Formats: sequence, structure tokens, C-alpha cells
Amino acid sequence: HCKSFAPKYEELARKIHAINEQQQHDNNSKKSTRSVRIAKLDGHKERAVASRFTFAGYPSFFLIDGWSVYEYEGSRNVQEMLHFITTKYKEEDPIPFWTSPMGPLGQFQALLVVIGSSAMGVFEWLTESHGLSPMVAGLIFAAFFLFSGFFVMIAVALLLIPKEKED
Repeated sequence: HCKSFAPKYEELARKIHAINEQQQHDNNSKKSTRSVRIAKLDGHKERAVASRFTFAGYPSFFLIDGWSVYEYEGSRNVQEMLHFITTKYKEEDPIPFWTSPMGPLGQFQALLVVIGSSAMGVFEWLTESHGLSPMVAGLIFAAFFLFSGFFVMIAVALLLIPKEKED
């Protein structure tokens, strides 16, 4: 579906770009206007970003306006999508902030994916660049997290020690 939609997506991006340029020309930099940017994301490659959005299939379309996120659920018609981007989204309810990609759960989910991806990168680096067996690399990870957890517990305990009052 994504490849068949690509020409329509390009046309939509050109129209939005033309609208942005026209608004800038009309306002002559006197007043701040809403500028729309179109972005394409490969959800299979960019898992950290894609994990923050809930969608049933590809292609999916979201409009982000500040901290509000709107999901486009209409037909894949360029004119209807353009109408949604320019005006109709204001009539729709945004995704609830708490669960939206810009909200706390979306941010936390992205953080977990980034940490997991980084850990996998380090694991691959240990096994491929240094020639360690997966078992040894796993033991290094286990030791690192064991000692890290130990030091975090000590730090928390030190912060929670009751302090004597001095009169």
C-alpha cells in the first residue's frame, strides 16, 4: 500500500509546500503563521518513533499540532487529506494526551525502545567487533546491570537515611 500511495504522497507534499510558501509571501513575515511539514517514516526501520503511534496498518497518517496529535482516518484522496490538514482536523478530537505519542506514555515507550535498541547495538558490537561469544556478551550485560542496580540501591538508601536534628 505504501508504494502505491507514494505518488499521491508526493503530490500532497508539493501542495502543502506551495501553501506554506504562499502564506509566507502573503504575510510578508509580519505575522507568525502555521507552517505544515510533511514527513515520511519507515516504521520498520524507525521503530522508536513508530512505537509511539498506534496504528493498524500502513500507510497511516497523523497530524501533530503542538502537543496535540490527530489521526487521519479518511480516504487516501489527496484533496480530502489536504482539507483535513488545513482545516478539518480542528473539528476532530485529538488522541488523548495521556496516551498520545507526545504524552507521557508515548515518551516513556520511546525511551524504552531507544534503551533496548542501544543495548542490542552494544551486544552486536561486543559479538561482532570483539569476537565475543553471545554467552560472554550476555554475562557482561548481566554483570553490568547487576552492579548498576546495586549502586542505584545504595544511592537510594543513602538518600533515605533519616537525618538527626541539630538544635
